Amino acid sequence: MAGGDVIRAALLYRHVSDKARLALGSVADRFIDTVGLLLIAGAGLLLASGTFASGIHLLFWVGVALVAFAVGAVMAVKLHPELLRLLPAGGKLEWIGKRVGESITTLSHQPGRLALCLTLSIAVQIAFITANVELAEAAGIHAPVAAWFFAWP
Repeated sequence: MAGGDVIRAALLYRHVSDKARLALGSVADRFIDTVGLLLIAGAGLLLASGTFASGIHLLFWVGVALVAFAVGAVMAVKLHPELLRLLPAGGKLEWIGKRVGESITTLSHQPGRLALCLTLSIAVQIAFITANVELAEAAGIHAPVAAWFFAWP
């Protein structure tokens, strides 16, 4: 039940007319959470750059991968109509492809909402990290805060 996706889908299934958007919402949620965690890990790595000198190399490649993924996602959205033509007409894959494309288009027209979701995701994860730092300190476990920000994600 990763992140409550199954429970959320079960609760909303009867009330949502567009099931494809419900499924894509869960995928978008996982993507936003992943980006948020990568940003937190990157911040932790930068904060601890003196401690984890080899981590800067890792951070560079994570950054390259994120940029490549973002470019690929933008290209996929732009090329979506051409990609749909490659699928068998009238088939289930074509229907799914059209629904996913419509949902992505809808999401892309709401960048403020996506930014808000990313901000909330990061805030929740930082709250979890902070709580764990406090619990560890209370238990007598002492580690640099930057290490927690890198290790948690």
